[in-house]
Amino acid sequence: MSEKELHLIVLWNKAREKQDEIIEDISGKLQILECIDLAWTPENTINNYKRFYGFSEKSAEQKVSFCGIGNPLLITVMDNNPNYRIVESNRGFEYLNYNIFALKLKYRDLFGGLHVVHTTNNPNEVKYDICMLLGINREDYLKTAPLKWNGEIKRVKRDLSGCEGYQSFKEMFYVLNETTNYAVLRNHEMLPNEFKTDLHGDIDIICESYKNICNILNAVPKFKGSDRVYNTVGGEKIPYDIRYFGDDYYCYNFEKDMLETKIINENGVSVLSNEYYFYSLIYHAIYQKKRVSVDYYDKIFDLFCKLGLDKKYNIEEYVSLFDLYFILLKDFMKEHNYNFCHFRQKVIYNDTILHVEEQEQYLRNHYHLENIRSCKIDEKPSWNYKFFEGYFENQHVFIKTGGFNKLCKNEFKMMEKVYELNNINFVKPLLYRCVHDEQNIVMEYLEGKSLEYLIKHNEITNELKNILKNDLEDIAKTLTCAGIINRNIKPSNLILASNGHFKLIDFRFALNIDNYSEFKCLINSPGALEELGGEFIEEKFNWDDFYSISKILDIFDIKSDYIEENKGKYKIIYENSEENKVKQKTISKKTNVPQNKKNSFLQTLFSVKNQYKKGYKSKIIRILGIKISKKQKVL
Repeated sequence: MSEKELHLIVLWNKAREKQDEIIEDISGKLQILECIDLAWTPENTINNYKRFYGFSEKSAEQKVSFCGIGNPLLITVMDNNPNYRIVESNRGFEYLNYNIFALKLKYRDLFGGLHVVHTTNNPNEVKYDICMLLGINREDYLKTAPLKWNGEIKRVKRDLSGCEGYQSFKEMFYVLNETTNYAVLRNHEMLPNEFKTDLHGDIDIICESYKNICNILNAVPKFKGSDRVYNTVGGEKIPYDIRYFGDDYYCYNFEKDMLETKIINENGVSVLSNEYYFYSLIYHAIYQKKRVSVDYYDKIFDLFCKLGLDKKYNIEEYVSLFDLYFILLKDFMKEHNYNFCHFRQKVIYNDTILHVEEQEQYLRNHYHLENIRSCKIDEKPSWNYKFFEGYFENQHVFIKTGGFNKLCKNEFKMMEKVYELNNINFVKPLLYRCVHDEQNIVMEYLEGKSLEYLIKHNEITNELKNILKNDLEDIAKTLTCAGIINRNIKPSNLILASNGHFKLIDFRFALNIDNYSEFKCLINSPGALEELGGEFIEEKFNWDDFYSISKILDIFDIKSDYIEENKGKYKIIYENSEENKVKQKTISKKTNVPQNKKNSFLQTLFSVKNQYKKGYKSKIIRILGIKISKKQKVL
């Protein structure tokens, strides 16, 4: 024999004309616990029906027309011998308690088949109905309910839960826990007592059904079809972002498994398990945002440790912890057959992380690189760049892929030029490829911390200040000697390397001073140029490397006579007029690069490099300034 079950029978107002007959019939078949007169507010009746059944406004109005506006009668019963079978209902075939279902049909026949009587068909419906009608869950109701009806009709004045807004988050989550399958995706730590919209913004919820949870929350969308909805809690308007199965915010199986593994936390809020919280946060931080927000670093690392991953992986091996997180996310998604997808609503995506594995394979095949893995995942992607690290002929290398047409070639040539003059303050470029959509450059891997990091963490000593001043002067002299303006000198691009000196990186947009011609791909779309130099330029589209260096030195109250004397002498000004014409102005002058920073005499005297031109492999040997070229047909 099955366990006894609590069920509800509701006589909507127009069915109450035969309530005595119905109650008498019920008492002969089931154990009646209570009969409750629900005093609904007349003006809320349509909304009550709408939310209870998930009706449209029009359907709710039709329901009222044949069910009536007056109070419904709720009859709670105990079925001591449940009888389950598959039965055809209005929703198709269902597995339900036939004892209760048969009574519903019988009582509806008293009114010509009109749906003026409602019953629960299974325990899940009981959970939903009793919490919406009485604001109490099934277990709590049974703790205080009488064992047998005393013959009196109890009067309770209330509409559906949340009809006039919820009194508190505690009440709201109590109802949600009993009535729907949901979980708070993020920032649940301050719920239900400490959430403030001005501090925490909105509440992100994942659920099975958007319509169902909006009915329970008594929430309305910001606009038709919007997943941003609002309800009232404690008299305050609260925003929610509702994610639901099949919306492509995450792929369907990812969302489904989130809810299958959810837990109720110590505060009574349904949340993701630590594992799914960890991976969904990584997914959200690196894919659904253009840049990783500051608050995600500590939060995700805390989950990383809770899962015991800090004991499994050496975090010192990675440029950023997010490089490791991304690898773990890829493995997790592959293991569960999840995929990245685009949400149908307006969400900013970091598409640079897509197809990373294909890019890694390409780099392995084309350059014969080994141990390739993505890096700098947490940095703001610029012009669809992807970054990797790996090994080329046992040398640790850094690879930058993507960007505008031929910028990688420009970066390679500029880096090559300054590195030949000064291999202490610049990085050695190794390879590049610039064919159609294949844009990449390979360079030596640079170990170290950026000046931006050193400033932020207060790690600049007096000794480092002296090194910085000398290195910036030597960087400026080398650039001038090479006839180059970098245009993007700022603390984040100055790396304190393992050799104890600062090295300047990022030559994507560097140009020749003497022959300034702006990149064609940027003339009519100068968006990338707006960011060059950041706050370390005099004004937008006005680049002076000496000015940028002077501003950096000002941070430490350092003055350099050489830098100050040359401010304004070597600058590039870009102007894009209304007619889309380009006005370019250059002033140039060269000075000698310091002797102690030149390559060795033998390196300059005897240098060998290979170039590919028109299908020929040219071996160029420079001896005493004379080029000797030996060409060989490339197969």
